[in-house]
Amino acid sequence: MNLMTKSAIRNMDFDIFSDANMALLDKANKVDGFKSMAEVANSYLPVPWLALQYVIGRPGIPVNSIIEFMGMEGVGKSSLTNAIMGNFLLHNIPCLYINSEPKKFDPSWRMRLFNTDPQVAAKIDAVATYDYCATLDEMDEMVRKWVAGRREIIPMDVPLVVFNDSITKMLNPDEAEAAGWVGTDYKDAVGKGVQAISKKPGVTAKWMHAWSRSIAPFLNKLNVTIINIAGNNIDVNSKAAMNPYMSEIAAEKANTTRIGGTAMNQSSAIQFKLTYIGSYKNSKKENCGKRINISTKKNGTGTSERQINYVILDEETANFKGLDVPGKYTAPAILMDTALCDVLIQKGIFGLSIDRQRYSSPDLDLFKVRADEIVQKIQTTPELLLKAASELGIQGYGQV
Repeated sequence: MNLMTKSAIRNMDFDIFSDANMALLDKANKVDGFKSMAEVANSYLPVPWLALQYVIGRPGIPVNSIIEFMGMEGVGKSSLTNAIMGNFLLHNIPCLYINSEPKKFDPSWRMRLFNTDPQVAAKIDAVATYDYCATLDEMDEMVRKWVAGRREIIPMDVPLVVFNDSITKMLNPDEAEAAGWVGTDYKDAVGKGVQAISKKPGVTAKWMHAWSRSIAPFLNKLNVTIINIAGNNIDVNSKAAMNPYMSEIAAEKANTTRIGGTAMNQSSAIQFKLTYIGSYKNSKKENCGKRINISTKKNGTGTSERQINYVILDEETANFKGLDVPGKYTAPAILMDTALCDVLIQKGIFGLSIDRQRYSSPDLDLFKVRADEIVQKIQTTPELLLKAASELGIQGYGQV
């Protein structure tokens, strides 16, 4: 005997897929303020490298979300996120960069991260907003104040982005009170050191859970995206617990231990993990940078199985000698072109091959060229870019 509930009976007089009804539904959505899935899917903040788009599986980072970049100290989290911020600003997306660490980038390094055109980099630098805070409560207050101020002059359809670098260095309320950094009178704080701070990881975790829940409607209603930079703690048990034969690099890739517990695991749309995998040498066999692996530990917009290896050069003038063209061109500090070419070769796209660090592709009509020449041709030729995005599984290009 077949059972059928009332809700399962189809109204044959109504066809939701008819052109007329789809037009009516679209009109109703606009009147009521609802969005279609296609509109939601297109809401991405653009990232500048096709290789990173491949890792995400989308043209960029989803808006109105919390994103996390995590990794051990010295892997270049701040440099990567400053470069991403530069691209956002280039696309007219206002950004606030909150620094909780006693470090500042040299202006020339910051602008090198922003753009290869010195004049464009200078314009980006002029509109970038940086500030400092030491506690989680200050950060929350600063974010809300900055967004409220910007929304008085900037239309709601323009995204706003806040970077917290690093959120794991900010003091929780108990630590801030014990250290004397609550209120405006800091006389007591001057004489207090680390011994005055009661380290209570549970307090940070509790704060982060409450904050991630309370900030969610704020992000959606005011069109804000938050990007948290988090430092990993050393997880002394991870390697032994998972596999005693696991390499140090593999163990560190799997390490997500950090202050704040699991709140960010639950609330982050994407969690990026940066792992140091070795030094990078120049043609003279001198160490001049780091090789970094980036993967997604969680990806609410696509697969979490993708990763690439890229290079970040050290902040030394000698590393860019002969590459910079004064007043016209600044060589990039973050190199992802080889990473993209590696993926294209692995997947057999464009018939790309490599021989002695030179790439050839009959489909692109390029032979024995550098990785950056391959990437430049793809990114400047719409049909090639669409083909690459389609075969790399980067969803969204055909809908833009």
